[in-house]
Amino acid sequence: MKLKPFKAHIPNLKKIESLDSFFSSVSENYLDKYASKKFIPQDEESIFVYKISSPTGTYHGLIATNDVEDIKEGNIVPHETTLSFKENRLKELLNRRQAQIKPILCAFECPQSIMDFMNQITTSQDAFLTINLEWTNEVHQLWQINRREDINLLVSSFSQDVPEVFIADGHHRVTSILQLNEENRQSQLPSPDGLLTVYIPFRELKIFDYNRILTREEHYEREWVIKRLNEAGDLHKMTDDLYPPTPGTIQVCIGVTWYELIWHKTSIDDDIRELDVDLFNQFIVMEALDIGDTERKHRITYIPGIHGREGLMRAMAASNYSLGFMFPPISKEQLKMRARSGHPLPPKSTWFEPRIKNGLVVYPYID
Repeated sequence: MKLKPFKAHIPNLKKIESLDSFFSSVSENYLDKYASKKFIPQDEESIFVYKISSPTGTYHGLIATNDVEDIKEGNIVPHETTLSFKENRLKELLNRRQAQIKPILCAFECPQSIMDFMNQITTSQDAFLTINLEWTNEVHQLWQINRREDINLLVSSFSQDVPEVFIADGHHRVTSILQLNEENRQSQLPSPDGLLTVYIPFRELKIFDYNRILTREEHYEREWVIKRLNEAGDLHKMTDDLYPPTPGTIQVCIGVTWYELIWHKTSIDDDIRELDVDLFNQFIVMEALDIGDTERKHRITYIPGIHGREGLMRAMAASNYSLGFMFPPISKEQLKMRARSGHPLPPKSTWFEPRIKNGLVVYPYID
């Protein structure tokens, strides 16, 4: 991997009255905030050690830029498909800002030497920047690495010991930056030659399920739904002792009653395409419930698994005539296998922790 230091823009906490407002609006108003000195440009090229403390855990990582050639060479491995309208929207924002305001989240098999380096920095030095987000009960901290010896150590370690990283969050940003890089170079316009990235060790990354609600304008008849779902698998009513879904099954909420569906073995083609979200899209959405491509955007709502069964049921209660579906989370090994196979997952198949904030670290690609 071609890791590179960069000259970052960092939030100027003295100028920011509301962190909530700042982080929620910076995506659209970065240039205004920069003009009003709510960001401090760094004079030196740096890499950052990053630590997040949140209700879901404590995470360590590195923030740097990555040469876009690593995308072209397949060293930055995606696992989800992307949508062209989102890519075009992101390219417009990038061209307007001429900066990347949120790192791609990538997971990697972290060599012990890099883990030791991060631990040594975070335990022996004061943080360069600490941001407390009271509304999410999170603390985000940065340590600036600008000594040439330390930068060379990290660059060398990634070059020699990290052959690939896996995109966890940011697939649309990766494809947008790559497209913009090629388009702007041809037009001799300023072009992003680096990809702002936060690298999180696989051992700390957490993968949650991404659940669904299906809605329609009229009531779902319970017996009709049960009959249709039984065509895809064996459906049985669950007891009050509810348990998380396991691979090879999904759980379905009709009204307030939960059912478990075990896929028919004939539904599973091969090891690559056996994931429950694929089977759901094929045998539930397309076949059992006959929801076409044009309808899906309006009828499917995605609920991050971090909110649990209760969060899914709250969302159902707020939706008329809905069905809820819970999935088992995808394992890290399944994620790697699927990414390497060239058969990407559908969008919103996984919810990852930690979550990165817009505007925490900005990479301007022109001075």
